[in-house]
Amino acid sequence: MVTSHNMANLEDEIALQNRLLSNMKNSQKGYEEIMLDMETNMDVISNTLLHLRHQLIDSHHQINVLTEENTCLKTLYKSNNNNI
Repeated sequence: MVTSHNMANLEDEIALQNRLLSNMKNSQKGYEEIMLDMETNMDVISNTLLHLRHQLIDSHHQINVLTEENTCLKTLYKSNNNNI
């Protein structure tokens, strides 16, 4: 036999379960938003690192070119000074 007291308890339990479910859904949405933000940030960081890596490679190449040019100019300068 279901009494009005038991019915009220069941209704309270259902209401509590619904609130908990709603809270869980909101938490899940928040978690998904955080994960999406993190994924976006990781993409930006990854692209930035790739760009910086290319810049570093280009800089190393430029250093090598300038070092060779400097060596050639030093040699030319010494050669010209020896001829004077």
